Amino acid sequence: MPPIQENRFSNPGSEPFAWKAGTRSVVSLLLFMHLCTIAVALTSTSPSPLQIRLLDVFRPYLAPLHLMVDYTSRFHFTHGPEEDLDHFLTVEWSEGAEGGQSFRLPTRKIPGSPRFHRLQLLANTAADFARSETWEVEIPRALASYYLNRWNQEEATVRVMAHVPLSTAEVARDTDPDGEDYLRPVYEAKATVFQGEVQLLKRSEALEVAPAQEDGP
Repeated sequence: MPPIQENRFSNPGSEPFAWKAGTRSVVSLLLFMHLCTIAVALTSTSPSPLQIRLLDVFRPYLAPLHLMVDYTSRFHFTHGPEEDLDHFLTVEWSEGAEGGQSFRLPTRKIPGSPRFHRLQLLANTAADFARSETWEVEIPRALASYYLNRWNQEEATVRVMAHVPLSTAEVARDTDPDGEDYLRPVYEAKATVFQGEVQLLKRSEALEVAPAQEDGP
């Protein structure tokens, strides 16, 4: 049996490396703070008032690391309530020099990009606002104002649409996820420029103002 050779790089007389007590305390504190911020971020998909305040405090640390969790995170395969649906915004008109235009936000051309996520958040927020009579017009009116002014139009139709996800069986049948059966209007209004300001007339309100008249004998 060949003799065991001693490792020439080892130093039998040296003691194992150990951090000083103060250094260990600082590292332990930083590690504890890091784990706390991660825990707050991951549990804040539907944040409480306290979590919102904590996220504001930790934002300078979490944001550069891309650890800010969107509060509208969706879990299509586990929950599926109305708030979990993806939404998009459309503005369209059928008359004018351009012969009609239609815009959709977010578009399908930029999935996964930061701009796509910002526009997706905007559309989902518009859907949340649609449940409130006080806030439902804010985002559609701002969007209509931008496009009407950009294209020098007087009227347009603005919609907030919900995109209903497919079931497992529908996916297996190669169903078109953008088919009409899977798009549901959440809010729809006619935007009109009146005295320099954009006014919105909600579709249900328009039907109440101008009901269909039956033909008389």
